[in-house]
Amino acid sequence: MIQFKVKKLKSPKTGTLFYFPSIVQSGTLTLSEVASRIAKRSTMHTADIKAVLSALEQTVGDALTSGHSVRLGDLGSFRLTCITTHGEDDPKLVTAKQVKKLRVRFTPSGAMQQKLGTADARTRSVTFSKIATPEP
Repeated sequence: MIQFKVKKLKSPKTGTLFYFPSIVQSGTLTLSEVASRIAKRSTMHTADIKAVLSALEQTVGDALTSGHSVRLGDLGSFRLTCITTHGEDDPKLVTAKQVKKLRVRFTPSGAMQQKLGTADARTRSVTFSKIATPEP
């Protein structure tokens, strides 16, 4: 079950307050916990899965820093994007020095989007639970 809380935001244009749902993370799974859960669903030992996941971590990192995107089947794909300092009027003036920060973007596959119901909110296979939030 996915929990959410109510967040409020003030419109910078009108000053009007409005409220919206915000997902509450229920925790984080470590590499060991992921490996243990996979081991329960397979014939492999946790140590073997941990080794494979560690190698995957290295391989994805190496591929991204080499300029590749990485597609992991029905999970999705990873790619690099960048934040730049400013734009130029002339394309000849654009240099790598304008890259301020690199970010890794994950894009879920169509199958993953369907599983989470992100493609269409009416076909979700997940349930939501509203948690109590303090009154303003």
